Amino acid sequence: MTPLHPELRDLLVKKLKVSNDTLLKYEKIQTRLFYLHYSTREQLINPQGAPTLLKKEGIKLREEADILLDEKKRGKYKKIVKKWVESQ
Repeated sequence: MTPLHPELRDLLVKKLKVSNDTLLKYEKIQTRLFYLHYSTREQLINPQGAPTLLKKEGIKLREEADILLDEKKRGKYKKIVKKWVESQ
């Protein structure tokens, strides 16, 4: 996952009324969850690791993401990003 475009980041900060640091932390958590999802899928294909640890880490990361952006703001985040991508 790549970092957000500066214009999109500015738009999100303005519309969601969150700090740039909060947005950066949220992006890092989402990126980690993305990679964790695919490593979990790999564990299901080749179950020699510890998938329960991966699940626990995923739960912890989701809780951190919930603290940074509540459900309403996460919904707005997705809509803003989708509209911005479609307009490019």
